[in-house]
Amino acid sequence: MALGAFHRGGDAGVGEQHAHAPAIRYRSLAHGPAHKKSPRPARNADGSCPAHNHMAESARLSEQATPNDGALQHDRRCLRMAAMRGGLHRGLDSGPPAPAIIRPMKRARGSAPARLGVGGRIMSARDPATPDEDRIPWRAAAAAFASVLIGLGLARFAYTPMIPALVEGGWYDGAAAASLGAVNLGGYLAGALAAAPLARRVPVAMLIRIAIALTVISFAASAVHLGYGWLAVWRAIGGITGAILMIVAVPAALSATPIRRRGRVAGLVFTGVGLGVVVSGQLVPIAAGFGVVEAWGMLTIFALVLGVVGWSGWPREATGPAVGGGHLGVPPAATGAALALIGLAYALDAFGFVPHTLFWADYVARTLGLGLAAAGASWSLFGLGAAFGPITVGLVAERIGFGRTLVGGLVIKGTAIGLAAFTTAPWALAASAAVVGLLTPGMGTMVAGRITEIASPHRQRQAWAAMTVSFAVAQSLSGFAMTEWYAVSGEHRPLFIAGAVALFLGAIAAALTLRRR
Repeated sequence: MALGAFHRGGDAGVGEQHAHAPAIRYRSLAHGPAHKKSPRPARNADGSCPAHNHMAESARLSEQATPNDGALQHDRRCLRMAAMRGGLHRGLDSGPPAPAIIRPMKRARGSAPARLGVGGRIMSARDPATPDEDRIPWRAAAAAFASVLIGLGLARFAYTPMIPALVEGGWYDGAAAASLGAVNLGGYLAGALAAAPLARRVPVAMLIRIAIALTVISFAASAVHLGYGWLAVWRAIGGITGAILMIVAVPAALSATPIRRRGRVAGLVFTGVGLGVVVSGQLVPIAAGFGVVEAWGMLTIFALVLGVVGWSGWPREATGPAVGGGHLGVPPAATGAALALIGLAYALDAFGFVPHTLFWADYVARTLGLGLAAAGASWSLFGLGAAFGPITVGLVAERIGFGRTLVGGLVIKGTAIGLAAFTTAPWALAASAAVVGLLTPGMGTMVAGRITEIASPHRQRQAWAAMTVSFAVAQSLSGFAMTEWYAVSGEHRPLFIAGAVALFLGAIAAALTLRRR
């Protein structure tokens, strides 16, 4: 219905005072067949018309108003004040209404216009449509964080500081201990291949719990010295479960998170990788001072505590709410090509960052001649960067989107890797270690978030699994190839250059998925 202006009561001055007020158009909530026309009611004692009160009552119950001049805040307050002063809450038979004095209200600069809620409540346009629209599922985020910390931070990265303890404790020689690390990478590749088929047959929460339990058992079993084959089996199991937790837990948490908050949640989840590097790098040498069994026992207890956190809190539906086309609105026909390009970029990242994760400590200690203390300090910078990287890139992604963040991250990471090939200045070494560390688990944050932007819900877990497989394959190939190159040449700098080139190529591949608005 349309009201030229609110009823001005019997006071002519009111109408003259507010002759400048704009006309307000309202949409009635009444739907369905029109009511029969009622006889014209008699006027109230002050000359006002009760029918106008009925019209204002319908306007008060309106969910949305569309003013002619766009002054939403002014019109909503006018409506509310008119309802309160006109006696609308007292009913039509409660006596004559008081004159409705309407004063214009200025809207603060930069503030969002208001809207009228059910029952006349004034609401900000920034208020969520529903109470849960902008709420972060902290239980699912914490469970995914614990799962990634167990599966990658401990089951994979905690083994690196265990190698010297195994050699010094007389369990294995250096070559055998290192080969057990390769067995873990092989298990990770197998788990990446099996994760998606398993997730289609087993409920997500149950699959995650099984993987957590097996990871904890693998640490406890590793403390029993029954020969190389025994430990190789459990290292392989730890790699398998680590891949499953990475592939299944991350999309489960992100799919239950509102789109606006996915960058923050992804950052929190992947922080578990860096935290595992830092904690294991500090605690494993201390525990190993008491013995190899004690070191494995410490890891078992730590994983058990984290397993309690990751045991519950998972959403009932594995993929959660639909996310549609995401930030950039990639059409379904282009989704496959975009995912392939992102997978290529992720694989190139895996190839390019191997020199830092495999050779960095040896490069600082022996090639540059700075010693073990300097190498340990530099590796600590890598771990600190890894701890803060995911949440940092997640917050950036909330501002500019995961697509642009991914492209920028690949360029910055490639620059940091290449920096080590051209200068040995202390500041350059520190910056290279910290930045590459920051963007190592941070890259997983960006790729996982980018998948949610362009893939439909039912394809997200499958795409993440495929990219994790490509990452594992590229990482393994890079490790073998660069190890052979170093064995022949004894030079580290060409490896850093090759890594930087791979990252720049990955940035180009990721940039091809961006579309102009």
